[in-house]
Formats: sequence, C-alpha cells, structure tokens
Amino acid sequence: MFVVNISNAQSERGRNIVLGSISESNKYYFLGNLPKSTEAVFQKLKVEVFGGRWESNYLATRIYSISTRGNRQINIEQHSGGESLKYELRVFDIGSSFDFVLVMTNGYPALNVTSYIFNTKQGAMKEVEITSYTPTGEDVTDTFGVQYFQVSNRYGNIGIGMLPLSEYKLAVNGTIGAKEIKIETNSFPDYVFKEGYELLPLHDLENYIQTNHHLPGIISEKKAINNGVPIGDMQKKLLEKIEELTLYTIDQEKRLDEQNKLVMELLKRINQLENEKL
Repeated sequence: MFVVNISNAQSERGRNIVLGSISESNKYYFLGNLPKSTEAVFQKLKVEVFGGRWESNYLATRIYSISTRGNRQINIEQHSGGESLKYELRVFDIGSSFDFVLVMTNGYPALNVTSYIFNTKQGAMKEVEITSYTPTGEDVTDTFGVQYFQVSNRYGNIGIGMLPLSEYKLAVNGTIGAKEIKIETNSFPDYVFKEGYELLPLHDLENYIQTNHHLPGIISEKKAINNGVPIGDMQKKLLEKIEELTLYTIDQEKRLDEQNKLVMELLKRINQLENEKL
C-alpha cells in the first residue's frame, strides 16, 4: 500500500507530510538554503517538525536551529517522541551554499514541518516553502557539529547536552551546579550504632584491603569507572564506614585508657618497691 497526502500548496503553517511506504521519489524535502561562512552571512535557519509516527506515544516536536557562519552548527531540542522519529536532517553542499533537507528514513511518517529563514541584518523572519527535493551535490551532514540541548523521549526521560538514556530519568553531558541536592532513601546506616552490630576485626580488615584494594562494601575502582557511582548508595556506604571508624576509634580510646591505667598502676608499684629498698 502506498498513500501520499501532500498538498502542493502551503498549509496554514508549514507542510504536512503523511506517507505510507517510502520510495526514493518522495523521501526528500527541501527546508532551506544557507550560504557558506563569510563575514556577509546573516542568515539562520529554524526548522520545527511536529509528529513522527502515527501512534500517540511517539508524538514529538523537534526543533533545529542552524547557522553556517563561523562553525557549522546544528542545535537540537526535542520534546517527547520515540527513539525512531522516521526522519533525519541532512545537508548537501551545492557549491557556495548548503541545502538543508528532511529525509524520511522509515515507513508511515506523519509530520507537519515548518521552516524559517531569519536574516539578522534585516531583522526579518520568512517562512520557507517546503518542496520535494532531488539530492544534488555532496552530502556533508557529518561536517556539521550537532549540539543537543534539552531532549526528552516518550518515557519522560530527559537528556541535557545529549540524547536521553533509557535507564535514567535525567542524563547530563557535563557538570551540574546546585545549591542543594536531596536524595530520598528508605534506609540509613544508623544500624551501625545499634547493639549487636559486629565490627570486622582490624586484622581481618587489613587482610581484606591487601587482597581487594578497597574497603568492604565499597565498589572497586574498575566497577566505578565502568558503571559509574550511585550517589545515594555511596553516601550511605561512606556514612557506614565513618560510623564504623567512629566505633573503632572509641574502642581504641577505651583500650588506651585501660593501658594507661595499667601503666600508672605499674609505675606506682615500681615506686613502692623502690621506696621499700631504701
């Protein structure tokens, strides 16, 4: 089955692309043209694609912001949608400028696409008529840098500076700055201070460290590098070790007190013996 519902005229906003199976004759759509970088380049391109697949849980809005002055850069924001959006943005070098093209990559896309050229010198933003496209020139998409800003997927996972990862609600490619981070937990290591908690004898602890090169209950360097460090679990483990260290210290203090008492008794006894000799 092959269904095409594409109007040659502009819709109220942008162009609808609703296809069944995809063939070479209907998979390319022109989004706009930008000149190559010179000091006289004042144009930028903004493309908004709404839709993706027919199913509601794959519904997405993706926005491309593109500039060719200085660095060739494509910035991307995305809200919701699946991992496969049924399309991709490609760039073709046609000499002194680049054609930006939306390419359908899988069957049954359902999209509304709008594209705008913004001339920063003139202060004007003009909608681009999106037309079918026959690829010309060299595909140079890989020469453009891609920067992901906030990107979310259909699971509610968010990526900042990167695509969302399915195992994380929030994935950040970079450093997070915050005044406070609160981690919810259903346990805390105060059990260390409860009666009956047994500390590992120090000679056994020493043997464990010499064999494994890390503290008991703490992940190894290899696992930390390969799998990352879970902050909540690590905070609890570190507090557990601090509390154990506190108990070791208290125990050592008691032993020292006993030893000091014994030394004082011995000194007193020695003094008594010396006085008896006199």
